[in-house]
Amino acid sequence: MKRRLHFAHVHPCGRGESTGHHEDKWGVRQWLQARGYAVEQEVVIGTRRADLVALRDGERLVVEIQASALSIESYIERTRHYQHNGFGVVWLASGLEPGAW
Repeated sequence: MKRRLHFAHVHPCGRGESTGHHEDKWGVRQWLQARGYAVEQEVVIGTRRADLVALRDGERLVVEIQASALSIESYIERTRHYQHNGFGVVWLASGLEPGAW
């Protein structure tokens, strides 16, 4: 099947993430960095990809910003996976203001 040439916007977030989720990650990253954490986005840990990994004074922290519905079992499995790999875990609902916590 032939396709016509057409114009398309490049999605800025990658991996099918919404703009809001991308902005949430950026905001939390900035908030953590202002508190002395070294922060990386989209870090592969074993078979999982963490939204953010924050490091400070030997503390290793995964921050997951959850934008879609997730079963309790999935939260538990993912949390255990990160903990097994030596990370503390913080879950945030997408859309929260970082300064609120």
